[in-house]
Amino acid sequence: MILPTSFLLLSTLGQPPATFASAPQSLVSQSRLALTPILDGTLAQEEWEQLTESNGRPLAMQWEPEVFYWGGKLKKGEALVVTLDSRGDGWLEGDDNYEIIYRYGEGTVTGQVRRMSARQINGPQWIETRVFPTSHRIKASATTDEWTVEAAFTPTEGQTPDVGQRVGIRMDVVANDQAEIPPFFPRALNFVRLQWDTSNNLFSGLSWRPQLSSRSFAREDQVRLRYNFVVSPEGPALRTIDVRPEGLATGVMSSTSNPFPRLGRGGRAFVDYESKIDGRATNGYRVLRATLTTVGGQQSELRTSFRIADLLDIDVNVPQTLELRGESRLFRGAVVLRSQASGRMDGQLSLEVPSEWSISRGQNSRFQIYNTRGSWRGGIDFIIPRGTNGVFPLTFTAKIGERIITRTKYILVRS
Repeated sequence: MILPTSFLLLSTLGQPPATFASAPQSLVSQSRLALTPILDGTLAQEEWEQLTESNGRPLAMQWEPEVFYWGGKLKKGEALVVTLDSRGDGWLEGDDNYEIIYRYGEGTVTGQVRRMSARQINGPQWIETRVFPTSHRIKASATTDEWTVEAAFTPTEGQTPDVGQRVGIRMDVVANDQAEIPPFFPRALNFVRLQWDTSNNLFSGLSWRPQLSSRSFAREDQVRLRYNFVVSPEGPALRTIDVRPEGLATGVMSSTSNPFPRLGRGGRAFVDYESKIDGRATNGYRVLRATLTTVGGQQSELRTSFRIADLLDIDVNVPQTLELRGESRLFRGAVVLRSQASGRMDGQLSLEVPSEWSISRGQNSRFQIYNTRGSWRGGIDFIIPRGTNGVFPLTFTAKIGERIITRTKYILVRS
């Protein structure tokens, strides 16, 4: 193996020079609930959850399936550096490692995405990465002395986030001119677990789990959740259970307060929560918090992620990268509509492709979903002309009565 001169020099001298990324960093929590912020340049209360602190600045990170989110408020002249190991196997392992640097200047915020591979014959290197229009979204705001950034990021060559996954992460606030360091320098990452449910100060002798028919509920539909508790003979004497929606779900769902039920056989107890979702609710993953209070006044919090959704999801089954071999080519795929609501659903689905392309199947389709949370599948065929090269959108639009739902999928075409 031929190593770069700089890498040989570091190996000869021992440990590489210390950098901000080599310093240990503590986390507020080792777990992350699915939670979707609104990207508007404002860090609202209970919209974000703090991950760590750097240079005196609280920094937030969260996730939902396929998307990472992070945000922070910095001083002018400072940059935010996010280090992501999407498979959780270490910075100097594999090719799933990302560095993203956010800087503010002249009224705008830039986000520089670099992907690192430790599989290169000449040592760890920055390698080409694809960033689609929807894979990296940034919103920011600024005052005289400070600026705020909120961002969403979907790895295009790494592992996208999903429940149960372990992710390596660190977030650093540094001066603009100190943000970039070589890829082969070690980075001290922390590892977090992506979860649907967590608890704070859980009482000894108490176990719980939420029972949901689904994690997704359409606006104007009903959320139904049952808490399943088991309390051992040595467990707490529980007095009340209060359930409320957090953050962006506040005001669009109800809160409840009830005495904790009498324990049944085996120390079991069940608590049901039900609420209609107001039509004004915004889409995304939200958190429901249950607070248990003992006879002595001690409290424990149970938190559960759920999703407020549109009437249906549009899932597109088309490869993210398509290859052309000198001639125009027919590509086939599929689209699946998944109902998130109760009852039957009828509508119209249309597909729009770039003007130079042609659609031979699936441009306009009637669909019917007969069952609650059922699905419908349709085929799509389109022809891409020769010489096509670049990133292109496929836009699907579903119309159900007066409601319109749109999904755009970007694909890379290589000739």
